[in-house]
Amino acid sequence: MTQAALFSQSHTIDIFCRVIDNFGDAGVLWRLARDFTNHGHHVRLIIDDVNTLSALAPELQSDHFSQKTSRGIQVLKWESAWDRGDCPLEPAQIVIEGFACQIPRDYEFKMSLMQNAPVWINLDYMSAEDWIDEFNALPSPHPNLPLTKYFWFPGVTKKSAGLIIEDGYRLRQERFDHAAFLKKMGADPDMVTLFFFAYPYGPIKALAKALAAYPRPLQLLLSATKSGELLKAELEALDASHIRLVTLPFVDQETFDEILWASDIAFIRGEDSAARAMLSGVPFVWHIYHQDDDAHMVKLAAMTSKMREVASDSDLFDTWEQFQADYNEGTIDAKALHQLLDHLEQWLLWSHWWQNHLHENGAMSQKFAEFLKNR
Repeated sequence: MTQAALFSQSHTIDIFCRVIDNFGDAGVLWRLARDFTNHGHHVRLIIDDVNTLSALAPELQSDHFSQKTSRGIQVLKWESAWDRGDCPLEPAQIVIEGFACQIPRDYEFKMSLMQNAPVWINLDYMSAEDWIDEFNALPSPHPNLPLTKYFWFPGVTKKSAGLIIEDGYRLRQERFDHAAFLKKMGADPDMVTLFFFAYPYGPIKALAKALAAYPRPLQLLLSATKSGELLKAELEALDASHIRLVTLPFVDQETFDEILWASDIAFIRGEDSAARAMLSGVPFVWHIYHQDDDAHMVKLAAMTSKMREVASDSDLFDTWEQFQADYNEGTIDAKALHQLLDHLEQWLLWSHWWQNHLHENGAMSQKFAEFLKNR
């Protein structure tokens, strides 16, 4: 059954977003809003930082933004006054609170007055930790109002909320013209291509030295970020004539997918980009967002533990797992990186198996439709 067939009727959906992590929060919720809209739902995205979102959707750029419609999504500016007093919005049938952002109290109260209370979802961050399978979709009664919130945990197992996977994703990827895209970006389609999109606090200088020491030609697609600028500067200061550097423009989400499809390896950061890399089947190194209590390393280890189940070469997997952990701890093992580059075919094989596993788990919209049906 297709995702579309699972939605027996159209719903109104409000998605609330406070921007915390650069484009991470806005990016995930913009992608979710687009996916729900494509399934025929009427979506409002209420966001406190429209400027961040407008980088992903330039048509939203405005000096005096109140609300606009883009791709069928009504985008509204979340006014700070709504948190302290009246909120003019009437609640939707489905309310999605992005990453525990705390929706306005007045909006909550209006929800409690409705004859049929909205389905209220708190969308959490992606994780591969075992506990999310037990907690996904569990109810949490409001302490004071006749409302129930459900916790929704994106993940990589069938019991999790899954990942956002658009209808037709695999078909788009199958029809993608790798060579034409790279030529359009000013890149060489015949070179081994590494896409670099990481946080600027990573071990960029050491990475540049490791790449410069690799004896074979490489092509780097550098993201339009501070980290991309830093890596470019470090490589240009070294004797690395065998490395071709291509600086990319800032791109929308569809083009970001195409960059992943065109790459042989991707250094990616954050959770949305990691999800898209895994869905694409590209071999990747995940620069996970740093947390002071090292919780990020627990999440990283949980993901690699799940992926180990599909690895076809345990020794190479060990090398990748340790290299990725070292990168997130701020160090580079040049020998390990060179080994990974030399064994791209094996790395690609288990990346494709993991990709198939994620698609077989089912898309988040499919799981949400089943949740609504079974309530």
